[in-house]
Amino acid sequence: MVFSCPTVNPNQYTINFNNHSSSINTANYVWKVNGTQFSTATAPVLQWAGGIYVVELTVSDGPHSCVATMNVNVPAIPPQPIFTVSGAPFCEKQTPVQFAYAGADPSLIETALWAFGDPPVGSGSTLFPNTEKTYSAVSSPDPYLASLIVTDIFGCSFTSSQNININANPLIGIHAATPNPFCPGSTSTISYSNNSGTPSGSSFLWSNSQTTPTISAYETGTFGVTVFDATSGCQLQVIPLIGVATINIPEPKISGKLTLCLGEDLNLNGFAGSGITYSYTVTPAFSIPNTATDPWLYQLNTSAEAPGTYNVTLTITKGSCSRSVTVQVQILAPPPPPVIVPLPSDLCAGIPTTLDVTNNASNAYTVNWSNGMSGNSISVIQANIYQATFTDAAGCTNASSIVINENPSLDWLVSGCYDYCTDDAVIIPGSSAYGFSYDNWKWFVDFNGSGSNAVTGGSGPVTDFDLNSFYGSPLPPGIYVITLFVKDNNGCETYSDPIVVTIRNCPCRINKVTDRLECIGVDANNIAHFNFSFVIDYNFFGIYSTNLQLASTNSCLGISVTSITPGPGINQQTLTGTIAFNISCGADAATCFILTYNDPPDNSCTFPFCISVPECENRNDCEMQIDRLEILCAGKDAAGNQQYTVNVNFNPAPWLPFNVFFSSPQGAVSGFPSTLTAGLSGFYTGMFIDNPPATAPDELFCLQMNAWFVDEGGLYTCFLRACDRLPNCDDGGIGTRNQLPFSQTSPTFVLPQDLFLQPNPATNEVKISYKLATDNGSIYISDLRGKRVFNHNINNQEKGFVLPLNNFNPGIYFVTLLNNNGEQTIKKLIVIK
Repeated sequence: MVFSCPTVNPNQYTINFNNHSSSINTANYVWKVNGTQFSTATAPVLQWAGGIYVVELTVSDGPHSCVATMNVNVPAIPPQPIFTVSGAPFCEKQTPVQFAYAGADPSLIETALWAFGDPPVGSGSTLFPNTEKTYSAVSSPDPYLASLIVTDIFGCSFTSSQNININANPLIGIHAATPNPFCPGSTSTISYSNNSGTPSGSSFLWSNSQTTPTISAYETGTFGVTVFDATSGCQLQVIPLIGVATINIPEPKISGKLTLCLGEDLNLNGFAGSGITYSYTVTPAFSIPNTATDPWLYQLNTSAEAPGTYNVTLTITKGSCSRSVTVQVQILAPPPPPVIVPLPSDLCAGIPTTLDVTNNASNAYTVNWSNGMSGNSISVIQANIYQATFTDAAGCTNASSIVINENPSLDWLVSGCYDYCTDDAVIIPGSSAYGFSYDNWKWFVDFNGSGSNAVTGGSGPVTDFDLNSFYGSPLPPGIYVITLFVKDNNGCETYSDPIVVTIRNCPCRINKVTDRLECIGVDANNIAHFNFSFVIDYNFFGIYSTNLQLASTNSCLGISVTSITPGPGINQQTLTGTIAFNISCGADAATCFILTYNDPPDNSCTFPFCISVPECENRNDCEMQIDRLEILCAGKDAAGNQQYTVNVNFNPAPWLPFNVFFSSPQGAVSGFPSTLTAGLSGFYTGMFIDNPPATAPDELFCLQMNAWFVDEGGLYTCFLRACDRLPNCDDGGIGTRNQLPFSQTSPTFVLPQDLFLQPNPATNEVKISYKLATDNGSIYISDLRGKRVFNHNINNQEKGFVLPLNNFNPGIYFVTLLNNNGEQTIKKLIVIK
């Protein structure tokens, strides 16, 4: 049996049956399939479709026959190689043709070959069941014939073919941008233009993913387009890419202060580079027009504008392009001007004046003054222009000023002390020669302390003051204190310094008095005490009378004459004593005296003179200290005031006979000695009378002692103070009730620490040991004049140190242990070499 490829029927194989039995010429052949005879030929040929057939061959030669049976498996005919073509229309070199097998079950196909029909001959693909082909040439004049050839397992081939039309690419064109370059903020239109006679394109794909025929560019960039033709299936990628660019003009910006207070200058900066034209506009327009054409809007004053919001627009231009930016400027209304009310209303220097701002009761504004002070109310005394400035929450300000006027000047008037005789003409020059004029002026005279009285006055220039016109000629001897009062057109007044004119009976035996004062201390009541030495010069030779009287002309000045040393007859005599000056009277208090020379009577005269009181203060602590201050009830005086006996004991004892005076801030003390005895600790006793207002019992009573001595080194002064509680005296003022023991009422000045000195003359050293009551302190050494010659900081962890004395001169020194509380312990150190 032999199979042949289908020829008669494409769905059936041709089968050739062969008889292989012994050759018998007279044999008969019967062929059956599935029991049905189909042929008597020796070798029949027939077409069968696929299936399983039972073939039976019977060979007979008469009575003899034999039968052969075989199963024939006819395979199914492979399906026709049907295929589809997709993706049309097709463009040369661009569009791939998609071939896809579309027949029945391909499992009967042994091999498959695609033939595309384009040269070179035989080009194709064995990819199955699908493949694709991009044709590189147009199918002209005839289409390409594409075929699918399949072969089954018997080697039978089956073919299917289709015509493929490949189109030429008809697209030709360019793209263009208009305008290019273009201004920032505008656009450039980019479009495709086809050549004449070519398709305009059916769809587009730009490089920025847009699909419209025309696109807009908003910024610098590079753009390309692919054009599609639906008829030919072709596309055109336009080359080269087109570049578009914006003109290089920067984005304008305005910097500067945008919130202003009314009156503040508007200063804005819009600089964006060179080669640019600038223009500003303000809306609503300022009353002062702006003509600025540079990058800066400079010093455009807002004083004349209304508070509100203004739009400021800056336009910059470069070439054909312009760009603008607008900002809002706020002009804020200022606070009201401060209303300043002075009290008193004189507005003159030298008078404490309160300046009150009266329109800020709710403190809505901060108030700052030109003198650095702040607040609604300040007190001033000096001449000046005082400006008050309101500042609101936004920082806007408004100000008002008030003037404190200078007092009228009296610089042309020379004050001082002058001596004249009774027969002299005394004239004080006025202001005419100096060009000074006043609304009002008056001359005042105080004669011998009788009180200051106005004797003449007027307006305009001050006239000369003729003392003789008012007191006659000759002038009465005495002291005339002359003062000038002036008032200017502001109502401000000035009193001159006193002009002290001394009128003497001439000739007087006294020519002049030379004074010398030395401070010996300030007592507890702020009274400065001085040793004085007045040297009197006479106008004659001889033995001078000691019948002299010295009196002060002022209650602030007290004097005590201790000795008169007669001169040797050569024009000098010395008057010594002490002066007490009340410091609270002030530096301007008159410090004048009258010296009366009484012997012989026919030469008696008075000699007024004035002195300058030097500064006086307590400088040195005394080396000796009050060891015990004992206060005892001593009865009552006739006025019923409580009297106390005060006993003072010193430790260490005074080493020199000090001159001393005692005082107390609680009142007057008396009875204390004026000198201390060297080496005597005490008691030194005095009296304190508690005059009204009385000091309550158990209150502190303090006693101050000032001491001094004079040696070859000059004047040395020192002071000390101690306190104790007053006893609670009985009704008779003698006994005490509920009196605390002395140990509980010891002085407030208590030595809280110890100081020990161990000199060693052999090594010229001193060992200083101490106990310190506080954490830190110092030890310093002073000489007799109070000059500090050594200082050393200490703490309570140390116990002492050794001090070499090589650099100390022989003499007396005071070693002071001082703690942080100001408490001190003093010991005397004698250096011997």
